[in-house]
Amino acid sequence: MRRHDVKLVCCAHGLGFDHHVRDGIRFVMTGGGGAALYLSYRNAGGDRGALFHAVEITLTKTGAVRGRVLQAFAPRGSAAPFTFCD
Repeated sequence: MRRHDVKLVCCAHGLGFDHHVRDGIRFVMTGGGGAALYLSYRNAGGDRGALFHAVEITLTKTGAVRGRVLQAFAPRGSAAPFTFCD
C-alpha cells in the first residue's frame, strides 16, 4: 500500500463497521455479507459498529477523506453513530 501511495482501502464482508489508520493509510471495513448481524442496535460494541448500515465516503479534490456511517432504521435526523476524517 505504501509503495503505491494508497490513501484509502475499502473492504467489506465483515459483520460490522471498523476503521483504522496505519502509516497514513485509512482502512475502512463495512458490510454484512448477507448474514444477520449479531448486534443490530444503536451504539452496539462501544466504539465499533455491529449494525445494519451503509458508509458514505467523501473525497475532496485535494485527496482528503471523510466519512460517516448511515445506520439503517435510525430515527430521521439521527446523528451518524461513527464518523472519520483525515
